[in-house]
Amino acid sequence: MLLPMQPLLRAAPLIVSRGNHEDCWRAGNGFFLFMDPRPGTWDDCAPVAGPDGAPAAPEVVTAPYAIDLPVRAGRTLRLVITDSAPGSDTRITPASTLMAPQFAAAARLAAPARGRESWLVTHRPPFGYVSSTVVAPGGSPWPGDIVAATRGTLADYRMIVSGHLHFAQMVQIPGQPGQLLLGNGDTRLDPPTGYERPATGPSGYPAPTSAWTLVEFGYAVALPGRQAGRWTFRLRDMDGRLQATCALAGQQLGCATP
Repeated sequence: MLLPMQPLLRAAPLIVSRGNHEDCWRAGNGFFLFMDPRPGTWDDCAPVAGPDGAPAAPEVVTAPYAIDLPVRAGRTLRLVITDSAPGSDTRITPASTLMAPQFAAAARLAAPARGRESWLVTHRPPFGYVSSTVVAPGGSPWPGDIVAATRGTLADYRMIVSGHLHFAQMVQIPGQPGQLLLGNGDTRLDPPTGYERPATGPSGYPAPTSAWTLVEFGYAVALPGRQAGRWTFRLRDMDGRLQATCALAGQQLGCATP
């Protein structure tokens, strides 16, 4: 995989957030060997003894880390990379208590500093919602464990960047940083219908003031504005055609199609 990516890696670094496909029972060993940038993580998915004594995959959540990117003189973008590999999308499980301390530590990395803007980068979306066509009767459209794990930790981020769900989506919850979900760059897309704005938010949160979903393959490019805290995101299809433009000001995010 890395050899075909050589031209890309010569032009720009690759920053990878660990998610459910990198859980230890799936591809965790490969992730820690090839993708995690920190020393000493290579054996984090080493087998442990299961209840019957046979080798089993551990459930691991690694510590967050931050990458500072200079935007211009006096302005820095801090990306806080936070592990969200384990857990359930539809209910609260013990995985939420495993992840919660790491999101609390991530929040400390995002503490306000002069000239610095912080984004949370994590695989599972705290405010992503799924199509009504795939929610079981009586079920919640919001991912479960990640909502519980991040509660009370998001105030100092300007925005949240995530993936996991197979589409592009913007969600703005009152009093919270805007979320841009970019899960439309790789595998089969989720169902293309049923993305009306939910009447309620994740458990304990108000309903979104705005929400927008695009179920098409594509990618996004972030462009800094002239003023601190302002960014423009251009979403394009696989041929480079403009799909949508999103604007961030402070913690407020909005998207519109051309």
